[in-house]
Amino acid sequence: MVPMTSPSGVLVIGGGLSASALVTALRARGFAGGITVAGAEPHPPYDRPPLTKDLTRPDPSPLLEQFPGAAHARWLPGLRATSLTPLPDGGARVSFESHPPLGAPAVVIATGASAVLPPGWEGAATISTWDDALRLRASLAPAPHTPAHLGIAGAGWLGVELASSAAAAGHRVTLVGAPHLPLGTVLPPDAAHQVLGWLSEGGVTYRGGHPVTEASRTRIVTEQGEVSCDVVVGAVGARPATDWLPADLLARGGHVAADGTGRTAWGGVWAVGDAASSYRHWNAAVASAERCAADLMGEEPAPVPVPHVFSTIAGRDVDVIGWPRPDLGVVWRGDPDGEAWTALLHGGGKVHAGVVVGRPRDAADLRRLLADGPAGMDLWWAAEAARLRAPGR
Repeated sequence: MVPMTSPSGVLVIGGGLSASALVTALRARGFAGGITVAGAEPHPPYDRPPLTKDLTRPDPSPLLEQFPGAAHARWLPGLRATSLTPLPDGGARVSFESHPPLGAPAVVIATGASAVLPPGWEGAATISTWDDALRLRASLAPAPHTPAHLGIAGAGWLGVELASSAAAAGHRVTLVGAPHLPLGTVLPPDAAHQVLGWLSEGGVTYRGGHPVTEASRTRIVTEQGEVSCDVVVGAVGARPATDWLPADLLARGGHVAADGTGRTAWGGVWAVGDAASSYRHWNAAVASAERCAADLMGEEPAPVPVPHVFSTIAGRDVDVIGWPRPDLGVVWRGDPDGEAWTALLHGGGKVHAGVVVGRPRDAADLRRLLADGPAGMDLWWAAEAARLRAPGR
């Protein structure tokens, strides 16, 4: 473990969710040394999911409300890191575009991920930051009594959430994706059909089954034809914001190569959140920061939690817990045409994941049930049981 003796004991690069969770976890564990957080954005730390879930929000959702312990650090916004150099006794020195270098015996990379656009999509907008959201909102400002037409290329979580919130804000929305159904690369068809129904009821038009071949500021092109819009957003994913780091720290795909606590090949350097993982979701980022904090303090980290995605689609709160795949079967708890139900996704005699809508007890039970991985269960019993309980639990 790296000793925490320097006044600048921990230097965190990145000013978002993982950084906020890490500072809070360190202070909660009793770390009394100095913590400096240097982030590229000029804004105080804010939550990113509301950017797509609520297009009408007047201000960023401040993370310090959710992680008040994060206030107990020195925050340096507007600093873009350019290089990382190891120090002889562990830790590293970080150089910036317009600030003297900073160094510490413990450096944590928490730079997250940045939206990417494929070749041929030049001109399409992205939504990854608060400034992106402001630009999109300005582009969608309609003439009196004339809603704007928003085209979204990409039908994963980001595209579906944005389509839902834009339609709720009164805009005309066309969602275009390669899968035949929205979230079709994540969920089995029966569950994805539910998402399609919600979007359709909310006024979203879905065009699926053909990959997007080109996207511009006002046009989306597929083999099936093209859609002309007032604004086009590319929502096909993100790449770790790690291009400033040495190649020997990076794994395939650009992520920082790190173990389950965030430790890298360099002594005194850790990585957390989206910078170190392809599983880009809120709960995973927080959990990785908490495990890193435990390691920095020389304590045993908590087990890696079950993957858990929370989303809001057409006014419905949706939890996806576990390891969903499109090829899994579906057993329903509750009426899938109703307001509250759970889809148990199964294969090989085991439950691999659950999609939960309006049944919080099922979400809690699934987190316990899947704590050790996919769980064996009598599916027909599970469809009717009052509670989801694994044998012996």
